[in-house]
Amino acid sequence: MLNDILHNARTSQRLSIAELTDALNKRYTITFSKSAIQRYEKGADIPPSRLFVLADYFGWSLDSLAKGYVDSSRRK
Repeated sequence: MLNDILHNARTSQRLSIAELTDALNKRYTITFSKSAIQRYEKGADIPPSRLFVLADYFGWSLDSLAKGYVDSSRRK
């Protein structure tokens, strides 16, 4: 699911939650908090505007995210 994708992307780049938050806040006009990133990694819904920012930052295509989400939902 999206929470696992986010967690894996962050940890594969060896970023702490604080480092990711700082990087996002410096690069984009949408403000992220550490607690928001923690909630997203625990499975909270990611608002579309923030998902677009995360996709841009990590180089994800929205198509691949949607496909991964649909595929993982079908496995349940």
